[in-house]
Amino acid sequence: MENNNENINLGNCFHHIVSKYPDQKAVVYLNEELTYQDLNQRANNVARFFEESGVESGDRIGILFNNSLEYVISIIALTKIGASYIPLSYKENEQYLESLTHSAGIKFVFSDSDLNIPGIKILKTSLELQPSRVNYEGNPINESDIAYIMFTSGTTGIPKGVKVTHGNIINLTTGNACLELSNKNIILQTGAPTFDASTFEIWGALLNGGKLIIPDFYKVTNFNYLNELIRKYQVNMMWLTAPLFSIAAEKNIELFTDLKELIVGGDIVHPKDVNKVLVSNPDIIIYNGYGPTECTTFSTIYKIDAVTHEDYIPIGKPIKNATVYILDENLAIVEPDGVGELYIGGKGVSAGYIGNENVTEEKFITNPYGVGKLYKTGDLAAIDNAGNVIFKGRKDRQIKIRGFRIEMNAVENILNGINGIQSSAVTVIENGNGEKGLACCVVTQNKFDLSEEEIRIQFKKVAPSHIVLAQVCVVESLPMNSNGKLDYKKIQSLLDEQASNVDLSKEHEFDEQENRIIKIIEKSMNCIVKDTSISFFEIGLDSLTSIYISDEINKEFKIDIEPMDLLMSPSIDDLIHIVLDKEKIEIANVILLSSQEKNLKLLNQQEAIFIDFTINPNTTRYNIPLLLKLPEMIDFDLLKQSLNRLVDRHDSLRAQFVFREGQAFQTIQENYSSKVKESFAQVNLDQLISPFDLQNDFPYKFEIIRNDEGSWLFMDFHHIVVDGFSLKNIVQDLNSIYLNEELSVLPLNYSTLIEESRSEFYKNKDSAEKFWQAHFQNYKGMNQLPFDSLDVDGISNRNSLIDFSLGTNRTALLKEWSLNNKMTIFEALAIGYSQFLHLITGSEDVTFATPSREYSKVSSIPAVSMLTNTLWILSKSSTVTNEYLKEFVSQLRESQRNQNVPVEFIYKLKRKTGDTNLHETLIAYHDKESIEINFLGDDILIKPLIPHEGMFSLNMQIYDRDDSLEIEWEYLDDLFEYETMKSLAELFKETLDSMISEKYKYSISR
Repeated sequence: MENNNENINLGNCFHHIVSKYPDQKAVVYLNEELTYQDLNQRANNVARFFEESGVESGDRIGILFNNSLEYVISIIALTKIGASYIPLSYKENEQYLESLTHSAGIKFVFSDSDLNIPGIKILKTSLELQPSRVNYEGNPINESDIAYIMFTSGTTGIPKGVKVTHGNIINLTTGNACLELSNKNIILQTGAPTFDASTFEIWGALLNGGKLIIPDFYKVTNFNYLNELIRKYQVNMMWLTAPLFSIAAEKNIELFTDLKELIVGGDIVHPKDVNKVLVSNPDIIIYNGYGPTECTTFSTIYKIDAVTHEDYIPIGKPIKNATVYILDENLAIVEPDGVGELYIGGKGVSAGYIGNENVTEEKFITNPYGVGKLYKTGDLAAIDNAGNVIFKGRKDRQIKIRGFRIEMNAVENILNGINGIQSSAVTVIENGNGEKGLACCVVTQNKFDLSEEEIRIQFKKVAPSHIVLAQVCVVESLPMNSNGKLDYKKIQSLLDEQASNVDLSKEHEFDEQENRIIKIIEKSMNCIVKDTSISFFEIGLDSLTSIYISDEINKEFKIDIEPMDLLMSPSIDDLIHIVLDKEKIEIANVILLSSQEKNLKLLNQQEAIFIDFTINPNTTRYNIPLLLKLPEMIDFDLLKQSLNRLVDRHDSLRAQFVFREGQAFQTIQENYSSKVKESFAQVNLDQLISPFDLQNDFPYKFEIIRNDEGSWLFMDFHHIVVDGFSLKNIVQDLNSIYLNEELSVLPLNYSTLIEESRSEFYKNKDSAEKFWQAHFQNYKGMNQLPFDSLDVDGISNRNSLIDFSLGTNRTALLKEWSLNNKMTIFEALAIGYSQFLHLITGSEDVTFATPSREYSKVSSIPAVSMLTNTLWILSKSSTVTNEYLKEFVSQLRESQRNQNVPVEFIYKLKRKTGDTNLHETLIAYHDKESIEINFLGDDILIKPLIPHEGMFSLNMQIYDRDDSLEIEWEYLDDLFEYETMKSLAELFKETLDSMISEKYKYSISR
């Protein structure tokens, strides 16, 4: 970077970028975007406010904001006037914040909150400041002046404040010292302000004309959320801690699909995780970034752009203007292949620790091989044949857990400062899954009787939030070796003995909410939890299991906790409090939003679908995809216009869904832009059929696909607004709009349809419930289907298909049989299917589902809507007699008239008998009129594509082609093998043959 100022500092470097890129986007936070000119003005306004409030050059100001954009503005303002910023976090306890404020000599804490902590002076302002006419450029400030103070673990228990200078930051983030940075970079910040990676992210973007994307930090470990940000803002660079990277590589590999560069650091990076990401996205470049806070984020870096076959990842070579040495105890350079302590020199070395000259002199030594200081890292290292540094472990008692640097001596000092504790010893333990955690043996003072849980509670009040005690053991005395020093091997043995005696059967009473959480933990970890005071570590939690538990809790409570919330929870009790607190916040947020929009309540048919969506937002089982071949002479612009007009006509396609005040609502968007995607590619259904986001997007997707073989229109709809009846309306209307044919005006809009349907539902609800109670009164339940897999727990919903035809002869005979018996072809098929279920389950009673269009005055209107119920058909005899046929058809028709019943009401009746979702099967009949249509000159069949996920163990779709009944039979392939399905298909045909060979006749009044 060129700069003609005599004093090089962050203020004038930033001013240079503002002058160069005034109108370029600088920062994005939630829904707010600022250009460099806007950001500079906002920073000048805050700088003026600081000066008017008594902040002077050289002062130290704590920054504590929930609004991360205001944090960025504030730190720019402080660097402009020569004051130092100290990032603080709301996650920390009051005692810890007071300790930091005192040790750093903080003059004010600039905050958006009314804190009331003794010893802390709060400086607060409204968001509306008087505009400053002064452009603060930082001219009197030198590169050796302190820009910020970042706290890191200290051996005494008091964190060490690292003084990072303007020059340190400028060296890291400009001149391509670390990575090639430019105004083309779009960097997603994932490092919290109190984590030194944020230095690279914030200043790396803003000192190069790039764009900084600031997330909601409460969601920063939500990979779906990060993925949305990456795609929305076309993020090309991101940093992740090694533990978070490992979880993301396992849980959401798609996170890395669109990234160009990824920096990973903070802990050991594992080759298996790197390889997994590189295989999924060969174009990504991954960097292993290493560096202590004392050397300004990164000191060495290793570029990984191909799959590695080594069992380790080097930490690389020094960045520009940095030097590294591997020295022995006498500060001599070790021989090649030798292991020594890693020392770092160069322009990244900070100015030492604030108010701690003795430790500064110990850790920052005069460079015996060059100018300046060397930082003594305490890390053991070696050099490989390519000249890369390899991390070999620690020389002292410092460890890293979940990316955080922790001094075990510091943890002991914190414990020893707790009232009632005489002495303590801290060590590292590993659970059965290889996860590291902190454990301690504690000796209490004679008059105190502290329990392990009480020690945990007191420790949490005074310790940094990232330091968690996985195990606490109260002992009478600490074991010593022959030299009078603590014997950590014996301490380890005491901890091992205690762990082996953990009583997981200890009784503990739980309320309903606690029980919901505990059931998820027990199911995921295959254990029994009867005491919530124990830590997750004690029952073997690992990073991978934390992913699944957090997912299940989020589904159950409709909140957003992350795997890290579990890993950072000292006990199961702590997690329960986190979950219940977040649930209250979600409810409060929902109530706040509810008054701002016109809400439309959901139909009975929609409620179950939306609840399932909130639990399983990534499912595709409610997708209704269509793929239509387009004629050669298609006008693509006209087709896109026609699709837009289709959305205009059917306002249900503009519905968005929310959950508020414990209830789901839908709103029709009037101000919208219809989206039609175009692609030149092969048709790839795996990519085309993707989950819907009902809360933020519309329940449809359109894509025109062109390739050498022709062109296709892909349309996908969510079942929550589209049923089978609607599909024909959609295709018919699209055809008419494209051909400029006149369409009749719909007699009502979607809102009126919803109101009319709901009115009809509640008018008949009570009588319908009485009917179903009587209908299921003596139902005995259905035996299990003939699964190939005996282990049906935890199966996926992966869907497969077998198709077959009943043939012209069998179809003709079945239709004749149904006619002679005065029933519809569907009723005949339902009887045949019920007999098939009796046969394969050996059950006296069987049930199965079928879709049924509701009986209401709006159900025949050709509007796009979800007016189809799931109707349950019950059969109570495996013997077909005249009486059986009469009773079956009569009950079926009566149940259709009483289908206005809550979905959950039927499920409760079925569950009482032991039926589960794995017992559930469905058949659906589609007559010729509903599936055949002329579209743009070609006769086509409206048959949805088979989704990747199934809703039923068996789902039989029957298409009537007049002379033949064609069947597409979906099945969950975790439960059934293909050969089994072939046998079941033959058995179904044989069942029909047996049924129609009998000459039953009866009369039913219609």
